[in-house]
Amino acid sequence: MCKVIAISSNKGGVAKTTSTLNLGIGLARKGKKVLLIDVDGQADLTKCLGVKDPEKLNYTLTDALQAIVNEENPDPEAGIMHHDEGVDFIPGKSTLAVLDKELGNIPGGDTVLKDYVDMLRGNYEYILIDSKPAMVTLSVNVMAAADSVLIPVVTEYLPITDIEATILSIRLVQRRINRKLKIEGILLTKVKSRTILAREAEEAVREAYEKNIKVFDAKIPLSTKVAEAPALGISIYRYDPHGKASEAYESLTREVLANE
Repeated sequence: MCKVIAISSNKGGVAKTTSTLNLGIGLARKGKKVLLIDVDGQADLTKCLGVKDPEKLNYTLTDALQAIVNEENPDPEAGIMHHDEGVDFIPGKSTLAVLDKELGNIPGGDTVLKDYVDMLRGNYEYILIDSKPAMVTLSVNVMAAADSVLIPVVTEYLPITDIEATILSIRLVQRRINRKLKIEGILLTKVKSRTILAREAEEAVREAYEKNIKVFDAKIPLSTKVAEAPALGISIYRYDPHGKASEAYESLTREVLANE
């Protein structure tokens, strides 16, 4: 049984990509078969996985989705790459921006990614999708393809408005496209644990949502090492295995597994 989790937020800069990377590798470290999908034309996840120039790749997510649009039968294995920390991934590149506009103009354009993901479900136990911050056609595709959405939230300010915008997007997709879509939980990121603002932000989030939506106990600390590791194409587990950020992502991984 495969679980598809979208890591999504309507706001950028919330550690979405690094959380996709480290949760995915965390699951692989627990023995799970994991695929990561980069649905952002900036290809940040692809770069974090060690691909220095995604634009030079011959086959990426764009090609797989374009084949589905053209009513061809893409090889589900085509273009899938492997990272030596145990995860597979399908890379993205800038052509996704062009495809996004095309999908917005064709019938069924909101579910093309779902068609592709459904081809891959039988090969994996977890598929994690790194989504664009903006609510564009590909972002809708991500939620249409997912079983649940994990929402990263920065505690550098009071984030209720940003969470509400993301939840509204989820509810719209639930009503119109994917009635089975759930919220996996809210993940607090870039946490400065000793600051009053971080404590107030966490308290506000838990008070507003914890009765109805899981707020993960794991909190990802603000750490330069979290940012440095992807530049080397590796996870926080390899870059700083005994650090607080590694421990936090390990804790997040256990909580996600407990949601099975």
